[in-house]
Amino acid sequence: MEFTAVIKSIGAKAFEKHVYILFDESITADIAEVSIQQEFKDKENLAQFDIKAGDAIEIDGQSFNVQQVGRLVNDNLKDIAHAVVMFGPIEGEPMENTIYLDGDKNQDHLFKSGSTITYKLK
Repeated sequence: MEFTAVIKSIGAKAFEKHVYILFDESITADIAEVSIQQEFKDKENLAQFDIKAGDAIEIDGQSFNVQQVGRLVNDNLKDIAHAVVMFGPIEGEPMENTIYLDGDKNQDHLFKSGSTITYKLK
C-alpha cells in the first residue's frame, strides 16, 4: 500500500540540523519556521497507515529504506501528518516520533516545495 504527500512549504530554519520535521497545515507560525509542511493526497485512507522497519519512503523518486519507526509515528502521521525524519545511522536513544532512514545524514536537497513523499508500506 502506498500513501503520497506533497510538500506545500518549507520553513526558513527547516534545514538547520538535517533533522526533517514534517507537519500538516495546522501548525503554528513558530513550528512552521522549523518544519516542512506536507499534505496527504488521500486523507480518507490514512486510518490504514502503518509504517514500520522494512518499508520504504521515496522522495521525488529517490528511495530510502526504513530502519526504525518510533512508537508515536503512525498515530501522529494520521492525526497531524507529523513525524521527524532522520537519515543515516541511529545515534543515541531513538526518538519516539522519528522515522529513521538509510542514506547520508544531509538530505536537504531532496525537500522542495511541490516534491512528493511516497510512503511505501508492505
